[in-house]
Amino acid sequence: MLRTLALTALLTVPVAAQQTAQQIMTTALQKEAARQAGISNYVIIQSNGMMQAPAYYEKENLDGQELFRLVPISEWQKRRPGAIQDPAAMAAGMATGLDMMKGPMEREMAAAPGGALMGAYLSDMMTDMATFSRAAAVAEDSISDNRAETIEAQRGRALFGARATLVGREMIDTFAVFHLRATDLQDIPLQQPDDGGKVTMIDASMWLDATDYVPRRLLMHMDMENDGRHVPLTLELLLSDYQQQGSLLVAGR
Repeated sequence: MLRTLALTALLTVPVAAQQTAQQIMTTALQKEAARQAGISNYVIIQSNGMMQAPAYYEKENLDGQELFRLVPISEWQKRRPGAIQDPAAMAAGMATGLDMMKGPMEREMAAAPGGALMGAYLSDMMTDMATFSRAAAVAEDSISDNRAETIEAQRGRALFGARATLVGREMIDTFAVFHLRATDLQDIPLQQPDDGGKVTMIDASMWLDATDYVPRRLLMHMDMENDGRHVPLTLELLLSDYQQQGSLLVAGR
């Protein structure tokens, strides 16, 4: 009986007594730095259905740290004139092309069996894609250099790491993970909406792979205030599909 009780107590020792959230975050940062050592830039091809877009990251010394900054396509074009077409013009042209294609494709779909339903779905889909393309054209003309955003993101991660506690070890699919959670995150810098509203972080959880120390899941609760009204926001990001690219681990989303 005593042996059984001793074994039970041993198995239920809190994980926090073995390793703190801060120690786990330190290990994650060390492993990330080791993977990034010797790498000055990299490109990720982002795919969304029929559309693909390159995301170019470049290492810079920002706020006293070596950080990877997402370089806007417009900036890359200025460095290498003629290497790529104007991204704003490409996005605007794509929107116009989608508008022109929508009518003929709707008529073709309507003539097919069950085409009325698919035609309506296709119309909605192409309208959404055209709207997205126009928004991309406007954003590309006014995008910042992302340096301030990169610094703010790093500061936010540092604040989370300093305030996090270890909830315990859990499983996501077949992966063992550390569940870290932090509250009182109202001072974490967030990108704010253009309409004068204010978004505030409330709390956040991160599930770090217990072997590779990369995020497997992120969950954030925020509050959006506008004209005295408060709307709760929840953002969840699943990062279960990592691929080895050189020394880097790149997540699929």
